[in-house]
Amino acid sequence: MLFTKSCSLIIISAIITVIAIYAILIIFGYLTINLWKKYMYNKEDDIENKEKGSTKSRIHSLDTFRGVIIVMMIFANFGCGDYEYLNHAKWNGLHIADLIFPSFVWIMGVCIPISLTSSFKKKLSNREMILNVLKRSTKLFLLGIFLGSGVDLSYLRIFGVLQRFGIAYFVVCLICIYIMDRTSPDIINEVEEVSSIKLYFSDILRVYMGWIIVIIITAIHTIIVFTVAAPGCPRGYLGPGGLHQNSSYENCIGGATGYIDGLILGNHRYQYPTIYRVYEAKPFDPEGVIGK
Repeated sequence: MLFTKSCSLIIISAIITVIAIYAILIIFGYLTINLWKKYMYNKEDDIENKEKGSTKSRIHSLDTFRGVIIVMMIFANFGCGDYEYLNHAKWNGLHIADLIFPSFVWIMGVCIPISLTSSFKKKLSNREMILNVLKRSTKLFLLGIFLGSGVDLSYLRIFGVLQRFGIAYFVVCLICIYIMDRTSPDIINEVEEVSSIKLYFSDILRVYMGWIIVIIITAIHTIIVFTVAAPGCPRGYLGPGGLHQNSSYENCIGGATGYIDGLILGNHRYQYPTIYRVYEAKPFDPEGVIGK
């Protein structure tokens, strides 16, 4: 058997103690628990003592969490101090930097019902709200294309982080506009006696139909990932392709995800993913049509 590929061992960074990593996780968990307790306390206090006037109140816990994530993002974008476990995982695994993107998506999801509640109070029509959402989503999508693409239009990257934000924002807003309970929890509390448990979860119960829709979308995504087989690739393959497993699945990067993205996007994908330096993998877009 003749092998034409060569192997080399590269030390990405010096061995570090895991104590620093565990300390960061413990601090992050402690801050999260305290922010949650403060949020629940403020929620009860706001219901019992409503402020008069039109002054807009902010959710301080959400602002604090957003600030923490922004600090993490800046730290990740400038090398993470050469701590490999704080940087993005090359393929499999979950590192600290991998939590930044979903955290911003979560923050956006929390803000959507709050924003729509204000629109409901202003008695805006569905058409007006959808147009406002469409404008914001389009701006995010186009901004992502402008910032994440080069000068060669034949390899213009269509999808990316901001593009994913724009699409997710539009879809979730559209769902909430049509299925969200438009009765304010404050009004419900005034006209009827509500149990403390129901009051705590009122924000979730107002959009319970949205949870069902999202679960269905997630189920469809899972079925596609584990049942669609690219040519020459096994079903459910989730590896990086390239040199993985002695180049057995060289053209299978991302499995069904990479295959579908290739059919739809062609060359308009991320040409040099992080895994390229390790497995010499082909183009793959982690924020593509299906997403990894």
